[in-house]
Amino acid sequence: MNPNIFILSGRISYRRLAAGLREDWRLRGQSEILEECTYMDTFDWRLFNAGTLLETVHNNKGWRLEWRAYGETSPQDGCLLLDRPRFAADIGNPAVRNRLAEVIGVRALLPLVSLRCRRRHLQLLDDEGKNLLTLQFEKDESQICERQPGNAAIPCRSDWRVRLMPMKGYEEIADAVRTRLLSAGFLNPVTRDPLLDYLAACGITPDNNRLVPVITPPDERTDTAIRKIQRLHLERMQLQEAGIRQDIDSEFLHEFRVAVRRTRAFLGQSKGVIPSRRLSRFKRDFAWLGQSSGVARDMDVHLQAVEHYRAILPSALHDGLAPIQAYLMSRRNLEYGRMRRVLDSVRYRNLCRDWNLLLMQSGSASTTLPHARQTITEFARHRIWRTFRKARRQGQRIDVDRDTAGLHRLRKTVKKLRYLTDSFHYLLPPQKLRPLIRGQKSLQEKLGQLQDHQVQKRRLEEIRLVLLSQTGVSEATATALDLLIAYLDEGNRKARRRFGKEFRQFSAADVRQRYRQLSRG
Repeated sequence: MNPNIFILSGRISYRRLAAGLREDWRLRGQSEILEECTYMDTFDWRLFNAGTLLETVHNNKGWRLEWRAYGETSPQDGCLLLDRPRFAADIGNPAVRNRLAEVIGVRALLPLVSLRCRRRHLQLLDDEGKNLLTLQFEKDESQICERQPGNAAIPCRSDWRVRLMPMKGYEEIADAVRTRLLSAGFLNPVTRDPLLDYLAACGITPDNNRLVPVITPPDERTDTAIRKIQRLHLERMQLQEAGIRQDIDSEFLHEFRVAVRRTRAFLGQSKGVIPSRRLSRFKRDFAWLGQSSGVARDMDVHLQAVEHYRAILPSALHDGLAPIQAYLMSRRNLEYGRMRRVLDSVRYRNLCRDWNLLLMQSGSASTTLPHARQTITEFARHRIWRTFRKARRQGQRIDVDRDTAGLHRLRKTVKKLRYLTDSFHYLLPPQKLRPLIRGQKSLQEKLGQLQDHQVQKRRLEEIRLVLLSQTGVSEATATALDLLIAYLDEGNRKARRRFGKEFRQFSAADVRQRYRQLSRG
C-alpha cells in the first residue's frame, strides 16, 4: 500500500475536502491546469530497477522533469527542460544530468505511457505562509501506450487521485492530514504506484526485456546444456535487432556484439559436442557477424571518448574537436547503414534460422561425439582449467613493450575464460570461484585499457590523414590531435607497466593451484 497516494471517495469533491482541512490548517488553492505527462525509462528498465520513476511534464508554462523514488510522491530530483530529453546529456541542469547519467549511462530514455490529465494543487501553509504540504489532485483524460504499435489508447479511470507531497522535514504534517482524511472517509488507499496500473493496461511488465539466465542441472549432458546456453545468446542477440535498426542508442549494438562473442566463445569449446561439419560452418558465420559489426561499435566507442577528450584538453582547443566529432559521426552513420544491411541479408537470416534449428534438436542417446554425453559440471571444470592454462602460457611468452598482437590474443583468451566462469558459476563452489573471477576482471580491465589506447590512437592518426586530404586541418584541430595522441601514448606506456604486475598476480603459483583444485572438484 502506498501511504501517500489515494483515490477520492465517492462524491467527495475538491471543495468539500478543502473545507474539511480548513478547520485546522491555513490553505492556499491553485487553479486547475491541463498537463501532458510521459513516464520514461530505458529499454532495459534501469530507472525502475534502481527503484525510481522518471516523468516529463508539459503544460502552458513549458517542460519539467520529475524523478522520484518508486512509491513516493515528492520528486527526489527535478529541473526545467526545453523539450523532452532523449539522453541524460540532453538535460541542461548539470547536477540532474550527471546524477541521471550515473544510472542510465548512454542508454536512451524511451516513453512508456503518455497521459493528458487535469491537475490541481492545494497547499497547507504555516503562519508565515510557508508551504508544508501539497495535495495534488489529478484525473486522467487520455492515456497512450507508447510501447505498443501505433501508440494504442488505453482506458482511463474516471475517479480523482490525490497525492500527499510533504516538504522535506514536514512528514508529520502528511501523517496528520492522512489520518484526518482517512478517518473522515474522504480517501481510499491505493495499493501500488499508478504507473504499474498504466503498464498493466498496456500489457507491459517492468523488466520484461530481461532474459532469464540458464541454470542447468549439474549432471545434465553437455550437448543439452550447451544448446540451452547458446539459445539464450541467440535470443539476446535477436532482442537487439530493432534497436540497432532504429539506432535508438549505442548499447543495442554493444549487447548484440557481446552475444555474438559469447556464442563464438562457446563454439570454440564445442569440439566433440557439436558435429565438426556444422561447427565449422557456424564458426565461419559468427566470425563474419563479429567482423561486420566491429567498425560500427568502434565508432560508438570513439564518439563516447570525445567527451573525455574535451575534459583533458584546454578549453581553447575544444573547438578543434568539432571536425573530429563530425568525421566520427559521419563514419558511424555509414557503418550503421552497413550493419542494417547485414541484419536484412539472406546470410544473416539463414544463420539465425539454421542455428536455432540446431539448438532446438535433442541430443542423441547413441552419439559418438566424445564430449556430448559428459556431464556439464565435468565439462565446465575441464574447460575453465584448460582456458586458464592457455592464458597463462600466452602471457608468459609476451614481451609487454613490443608484442601488441600477443596482448590482443591474451585479451581474447581472458574474455573467453570470463564467459566460461560467468556461464558456469552456479556449478562451482562460490568461495573458490569468487577470487578467481576478481583476478580475471582485473586483468581484463588492464588489457582493455591497452586495447583502447592503441585503437583510439590509430583512429586519431587516420582522422588526421583524412582531414589533411579533404578539408585541411585547423591549428586548433592539429594541436588537439597532437596532444591527444601524446596522451594516448603515455596512457599506453602506463597501462603496459601496470599489466606486468597484474599478470604476475593472475598467473601466480597459488592461483594456478586454485584453478587446478577447481578442475578436480
